[in-house]
Amino acid sequence: MTPKEIQAQILNHWWTQHRRQASKLGPEQNQRQSMALARITRSEMDSLIAIGLDERTAWSEASRLALVPPPTSEDIAADPDQMPTPEPTAPDFSKNRIFTAEMAEQARARLKRMLGQ
Repeated sequence: MTPKEIQAQILNHWWTQHRRQASKLGPEQNQRQSMALARITRSEMDSLIAIGLDERTAWSEASRLALVPPPTSEDIAADPDQMPTPEPTAPDFSKNRIFTAEMAEQARARLKRMLGQ
């Protein structure tokens, strides 16, 4: 993805999920802030690609940086060069299960029963 494509994703997210906040910034600020965020996101994607991820997976991971609410006008007035730092999202490990030795033994026993051994 190019920075322009990432910017389009960011603007789409802002207009569909945070319309009121995005409309307060105005078109010029939306373009400027979204492009800055797109460049940061592309840089993160390049780093992830460098360690072996494919582009689609890199976007999946880096999109957490990009798909955040737009900055408020107060944020921009306080420091126009600083982009808001997105809240880190903790991974949800509740869906992951640890495959224990006991579970492996149970799976082996079920497989043997299924195969008739």
